[in-house]
Amino acid sequence: MYNKRMRDEFMYVVVVMMKFFEKIFFTLLIIYAYDCIIIPILE
Repeated sequence: MYNKRMRDEFMYVVVVMMKFFEKIFFTLLIIYAYDCIIIPILE
């Protein structure tokens, strides 16, 4: 029982971390696209 709870908490942490990194990655991707596409068009 205790072991199962530990595993559930671990899975929860993994899911939260994945969402967090996904958000960071997406933000970096948008910034990179902005630098590479929009700024050259404006200049």
